This record gives sequence, C-alpha cells and structure tokens, in this order.
Amino acid sequence: MTNRVRLRWKSYRQRFVPWLMWNWRTRQIRKANVSEPLLGEDEILYQLKTFLTSLHSKIADRQSVGQSSVATLSDQVMKDVCGFVLERRDSKLPGLSGRGVFVKDGIVPARNVVALYPGTVYMLFEPLLVQSISNQFVFRCVDGVHIDGKDRGLSRMIYKSCVQRERVGTTLIGDLSWMTPHPTNPLNIGQYVNNHTKEFEPNVEYVEFTIPSDFPFQLRKYVPNIHFSPHDVLDNEGIRPLRSVALVSRKLIPVNEELYSSYITLVK
Repeated sequence: MTNRVRLRWKSYRQRFVPWLMWNWRTRQIRKANVSEPLLGEDEILYQLKTFLTSLHSKIADRQSVGQSSVATLSDQVMKDVCGFVLERRDSKLPGLSGRGVFVKDGIVPARNVVALYPGTVYMLFEPLLVQSISNQFVFRCVDGVHIDGKDRGLSRMIYKSCVQRERVGTTLIGDLSWMTPHPTNPLNIGQYVNNHTKEFEPNVEYVEFTIPSDFPFQLRKYVPNIHFSPHDVLDNEGIRPLRSVALVSRKLIPVNEELYSSYITLVK
C-alpha cells in the first residue's frame, strides 16, 4: 500500500498546484515542448477541424440516438477519419490502480493528434488552490496557464457552470459529455494519459495551441475546454480565443498499446 501511494504521488505531484508553488525555485520547463513542437498550430487545427466536421455531420443525421449510441458512432468516425480508436481501461503501470488510455483498434500514425486535454482553463492569477486539493488532473502549461481536467466534485461543477454561462442562445460553447463514460468527441480523454516511466517510454507529447475566435461555430460544442472567468470584450459572435492542449503521437503506436506522456513541468 505504501509503495503504491509513493508511486502515485511521484507520478502526479507535477500536477498538484500547492506542491508546485512550494517548489517554484527548482521548477524547470522541458524546453523540447516549447521550441520543437511535433505539430504546429495550423496542422493541429486542420486535423481537428477535419475530424470534428465529419463527426458533426454523422451525429446530425442521428439526432434521436442515445449517448452510448452516439459514442459508438463517434468511435466509427474516428476509425474512418483518423485510422484508430481509443479506449479507457486499467493502466498496466506497476503500482498504479488508475485508468489509462489504450489504442483499441487500428494504428496511430506518427505526428497525429491523438487526444485533447479537457477542463476549465485558468489564466495566471485566477483562483485554483481549492480545486487543486486531492486533484491529480491539473495540467500546467508552459506560461503558467492551468487546465483542470477533473470530472468530479467541485471541478465538475465549475466546468458545467462556465459552459452554461458561455452558451450562445441554446447552443453550448463547450463539450459536457467528456465528464461521462461516453464522450461525444472521443478525443476528449487526454487527462487519463499516464506519465511515462523508465520501463514505458513516452509515445505522445503535449502541444499547446489556441482555438481562434473564428473556429467553426457548429464545432465548438465538441471542444472540451472553457474559460474560468467571463470576458468583457466580445467579438461579433461573442466567442473569444481559447487555450487548449493536444496530445500528439511521437511515433507509430500499434493496437493495444497504452499511451504515455511526459509531463511538461519538471522539478529537480
């Protein structure tokens, strides 16, 4: 039990905000993610738009189906467009009993968007301390922006409230289904990708990008991020640019392989 707790703490302390604040003097940022991203923003947005456009088209033709059936349909679109399907199941990391993300079907090509990191986006100096307690899913971007990817408790309530606040008429500007067992957008499971170990090397990498204000309006409801704070200055459609994080494959990833990342924030 003690060893399992120690391994879990070592794996997730880089996402625990109070611990990062306490160790701020020795914190470093892995430069590879800053200067040499696997994909540029334009390519990430192109891949994302291509997949979400096909997903939206298929779902629009099947409005009467239930959420679990939508998820099955989404997986099929993912296989047709991306060439692979993902699933969440128990991780094979020793000493950890948590969930991980696996390639369920197909093959993930190199330099491909594999998943998105969902959650509420907190800009610098916005309050996150309370939400971060007992929270293993807070992702820190290079510039200090945080994304809270926890789908339960206070984090869940905050995310749902922010999505409802930002809605335009009856249209949601953010995905709510990633907090369920059957997300409509199957890419929205990046928070379950585990950190690599010496035995299991990283096969995906975090790449930060910005979803622009002119991103197709009908596709915004599949995006799993939302700003924590309301904004005062709106563009013509009432939508502002949004920080997001994609997980991009570093190499070809075969079927049944688990995805492993390398957390950006490192502490000596």
